[in-house]
Formats: sequence, structure tokens, C-alpha cells
Amino acid sequence: MQSPRPSRPPPLDSALAAPCVVPDAPEAADYDVWQDWIAKVLGALGDCAARHRKVVEAWPK
Repeated sequence: MQSPRPSRPPPLDSALAAPCVVPDAPEAADYDVWQDWIAKVLGALGDCAARHRKVVEAWPK
């Protein structure tokens, strides 16, 4: 038998609700600038995925 779903979401750390911010692509046609940008994008997406995972884990099963 499944447990009933809670009517409200569980209390979460407010930092988990932060928006996922991906930096805009650079306008310079420079390899090093683009390489730095993609490293920032991957870091931002990793942070977003980690926050999402923590929210999913916090939800009662």
C-alpha cells in the first residue's frame, strides 16, 4: 500500500530554490575565451543538477 502524498512540499533550504543561471555565450571569436566559458557552463549545470538531486532526495517517498 502506498503512503499518501503530503499536501505541501517538505521544508527545504532556500539555497535549493536558486535559479539555474547559465552565463551568456561570449561574443569574442577566441578559443581560450570559449574554453573558459564552457568550463563555467559545465560548472553551473553541475550545481543546478546537484540542487535538483537534493530536492528530489528531500521529498518523502
